[in-house]
Amino acid sequence: IGGFFNPKTMKYIHKNLKGQHFKYDAVMCGLQYDHRLELVNRLKENGVRVFNALGVIYEQYVKTYNEGKIALVYPSKEDLPARFWEGLAMGRLVVTKRVPDLKEFDFVEDRDYIGFDSVDEAVEKVKYYLANWQMGEKIAKSGYMRVKPHTYEERVGRIMDVYARL
Repeated sequence: IGGFFNPKTMKYIHKNLKGQHFKYDAVMCGLQYDHRLELVNRLKENGVRVFNALGVIYEQYVKTYNEGKIALVYPSKEDLPARFWEGLAMGRLVVTKRVPDLKEFDFVEDRDYIGFDSVDEAVEKVKYYLANWQMGEKIAKSGYMRVKPHTYEERVGRIMDVYARL
C-alpha cells in the first residue's frame, strides 16, 4: 500500500500499481507548454517512448503514470508542482526541473529524485537512467519512502496549525 490517502473515500489516490507492465519509458501529463513539448520531442528523437497528453485524470492518470518508468516534471513556473509529489507516491523515478521549493523539503537529489536545469541535461539523465535502470529503481524506491509521510491529510493539518497560530 502506498500513495496519498483520501480519508473521505478511504482509498489511496496516487499509488504504485504493483505488477504493472511498462508501456512507456517516461510519462508527462498536463498542459502542453512549449518547454514541455521541446523536452518530449527531444526525448522521442532519442528513442525514448514518451506518453504526453492533456486531460488524463483520476484512475486513468494513475494507471498511465504506472505504465511509465519515469515521471517527468517540468514546471511552468519556478515552483514545485503536485506532479512531483504524485510521481514519487506512485513509485516512479521522478526527473524534475530544479526549482527553489525543492530546498524546502527533505528530498535529496540523486537519492530521491533526479534534477535538471535544461532540456539537454534532462535528455541526458533520462537516457542514462533508462540504460542503468537498477539505479533508477533504487532512486524511485527511496523517493517513494521519503514521500510517504507527505499526505494530503498531513498537509491540511499543517495549514490548520499555521492558521490556528494567526
